[in-house]
Amino acid sequence: MSNKKVINLEIKDYVIRYTENKRGSTSVERMGEHFLPTGIVKDGVIEDYGQFERILKTVIKKWRLKRKKVRLIMPDSLVFIRRETVPLDVPKDEVKKHINFNLGETIHLPFNSSVVEVIYIQQLEEHHEVSIISTDKAVASQFVSTLEDLSLIVEAIDISPLCYYRLLHSKQMVTEDEQLLVVQYGIDRVTFSAFVQNTPIFLQEFDLESSETIKSQLGPTLSKEDFDKQTVMEELEDMSIEIERVERFYQFMMSNQDHQFTGIAVVGDHPYLEEIIMEMKESYETPIIQLTENDVKGPKEVGIDPKYHGVYGLALKGVH
Repeated sequence: MSNKKVINLEIKDYVIRYTENKRGSTSVERMGEHFLPTGIVKDGVIEDYGQFERILKTVIKKWRLKRKKVRLIMPDSLVFIRRETVPLDVPKDEVKKHINFNLGETIHLPFNSSVVEVIYIQQLEEHHEVSIISTDKAVASQFVSTLEDLSLIVEAIDISPLCYYRLLHSKQMVTEDEQLLVVQYGIDRVTFSAFVQNTPIFLQEFDLESSETIKSQLGPTLSKEDFDKQTVMEELEDMSIEIERVERFYQFMMSNQDHQFTGIAVVGDHPYLEEIIMEMKESYETPIIQLTENDVKGPKEVGIDPKYHGVYGLALKGVH
């Protein structure tokens, strides 16, 4: 029976989270998290391989994951997304081949060796529009080989913006007509990603200084008491400036100053996420989209904490 179940795994600098579901089902049967001590994973890269492997062995045994199939969310710091245009004289069925041919020549990525996916978005009056999603091949291989060495079977790698968007779309909170900004408010950084036609077209990150003092204190739990609320809310004010910058960049990239986000979805695992969203709803004219605990159900129909929404979105991969 175990081969009919799928493990959805997220590894961040400070935590490992998982959900388990039957293949093709949206119902989560089990979930859990394990916080990582500082320095084991840094900016998405395994720094202390021995300790990381020991922790993985512990959680695999505790969560009974051995020999199960796994989907993995790559750390955001290792993900690069960009919109690209292709001349109309390139046939539509040749667009992806055209992009791959020009990688490293006229199209440059930030990794020495990349895993690349090209998503066709649409044909416009003057060009084809695509999105290039890439990650560091060496680091991705390191995660995959480590998991497989511990008797897990990695069958897919995904990115967190798509996982969150998949969940929002499944709840009919967003449509392909929207120009959506997804704001992922994490413990140590905020990630911005823009979506058009159900497709991410860029990703940017903003580090949070308010987390620096608590990173070394992460234990088996994380709560609001670990943070200074005033510092968190003051830092939120900086987000308004960053969102304005992101929107200007979006307009520049789309070559159209009239392009504006029609919605801002705020997701993530920050303990003050609820307060952050309330403040943003009061401060922004653009509608704020929120996934609450009651929007997503887990075992025994109990609401799932928003910190698990990313791995829940991964569980929806391939579910229609």
